[in-house]
Amino acid sequence: MLFRSMGTNPYEAADLFAVVRHPNDRLLSEFYYICRRKITRRWDGSVCNRTRIMEPTYMNEWLRKKLSHTRNSRLSEQDYLYENGHFTPQYDFIVANGNIRMVDYVLRMDNLQSEFPALMNAYGLNAALPERKGNAAHDDSDLQAVHFENETKVVIHDKYGHDLELFKKVTK
Repeated sequence: MLFRSMGTNPYEAADLFAVVRHPNDRLLSEFYYICRRKITRRWDGSVCNRTRIMEPTYMNEWLRKKLSHTRNSRLSEQDYLYENGHFTPQYDFIVANGNIRMVDYVLRMDNLQSEFPALMNAYGLNAALPERKGNAAHDDSDLQAVHFENETKVVIHDKYGHDLELFKKVTK
């Protein structure tokens, strides 16, 4: 187990939920976030060429390069935390050791406005999401998954195959 807790499970008596996002949407969002918003004192212009973010070829090359860093299905602890876990398959947060489901409820990001209130109602909780805002780093005028080249699709499937299956199974 990656995050060892000295033989105890702090969530043993809790019901857990997670929100999953389609891998294509996650990757596009991360691309635009890093290229547009991630400006820090340590900003390195080599991270992304901002003048090319609307070029499909550039986006595909950038994504394949990022994903090639952690292309193995079994991640080391260092790879797991690569880019703060933003490229870690969501499946790895939901299923442990390849077969133990650790999360009781999996909600889809694209259905969150209906699924979250239903889950809160089932538990008798008075919790609500704020009004949905658009993604600050990525919008409809940007490149989309239809711009993924075949080679990029293969890399995405190799890395996020379990996520793609999980996303199909999570319905409501």
